[in-house]
Amino acid sequence: MYKILVVGYSNNPGGIERFITNYCSQFDNKKVQVDILGNAPEPLAFEDKIKAWGGKIYVLNMPTIKKNPVNHFVRLKAITKKIFPNYDCVWFNTLDLKNIELIKMAKKLQVPRIIIHSHNSKWSNKTNVIDNTRHKINKRRIIKYGTDFWACSESAKEWLFPPELYSKVKIINNAIDVKKFEFDFNARKVIRNKYNMSDSLVLGNVGRLTQQKNQIFSLEIFQKLLKKVPSSKLVLLGQGEDEELLREKVKELKIEKNVIFAGVQKNINDWYSTFDLLLLTSLYEGLPLTIIEAQANGINIVANKTVIPTQAIINNNLKLLSLKDDPEVWANEILGLYLDKKLKRENKGKIESNFKKSGFDIRLESDKVQQLIIGNH
Repeated sequence: MYKILVVGYSNNPGGIERFITNYCSQFDNKKVQVDILGNAPEPLAFEDKIKAWGGKIYVLNMPTIKKNPVNHFVRLKAITKKIFPNYDCVWFNTLDLKNIELIKMAKKLQVPRIIIHSHNSKWSNKTNVIDNTRHKINKRRIIKYGTDFWACSESAKEWLFPPELYSKVKIINNAIDVKKFEFDFNARKVIRNKYNMSDSLVLGNVGRLTQQKNQIFSLEIFQKLLKKVPSSKLVLLGQGEDEELLREKVKELKIEKNVIFAGVQKNINDWYSTFDLLLLTSLYEGLPLTIIEAQANGINIVANKTVIPTQAIINNNLKLLSLKDDPEVWANEILGLYLDKKLKRENKGKIESNFKKSGFDIRLESDKVQQLIIGNH
């Protein structure tokens, strides 16, 4: 049995957590044992699914470096010395390299395979000079610590790895279970009735409520659209440090009655069925898993053109615009789709065919990734 420890999991059901769960739940548990090392308070996201595939859960229960640096490193060394030597492979999923202590410990403890996997293309949150400097220095240093280097897109590759590693980096698609995200009319009806938007034009935005996701711009677009389609609704699905800021912006724009803060939802597939259109205004992304999931549902998408790599365009109902355009331009594009009755979902059969061709069908991609990890074992 080949033993894999996956690092980079938290209690937030975000893109990395969904990516890890999508792949690991498909691995052959007769050949591999996949366990999780979480970096946040329990319970972790999707714990039921981790337990369903037979995975063990470990949590880095220690103070932050800022609160107690000595205790932090003492605990980190104790935990890793106890856990890491039991594994054939440690798979690090990360957004940045400001802290690589766990990666260094995996190397020190002679873990045979150390995979470093990039899931972002810029800082996820506001950063400082110290973090930025650490990230740049560690880009050079990880060459001697990792054995395998992966990324979700070309931009994610360039963000985390130095140019001399580019030829060695493997692009791993953020594949999903397509059937799980199929359009569900009954789910659409239930959620729309619950939130009093049965006959409304419903826009959705899915992701952490942070500066990176740029929901401020989504609100400005929606305000313009609301003047043209007064019954329309905007649903913000997620939570994060910008929630209060966004609530204040909603009040400022006087659109409180039409914006719904739905928080974190486990049944995200049902929400895609609820929406008529997905609005993505992120400043940057590695490769947004939300875009892949939404396309599996067949929903129309209007998004920032700089965050959607060519490899992630699976269906034909995406409209890509620039953040340099005025919110009015975005609103008019959405209005045009609505008035021309072009807000129709992609055909189910065509979606399945598109996903198989594109490399984003988890049932096909998980076998490839498992083989990449275990090789001839």
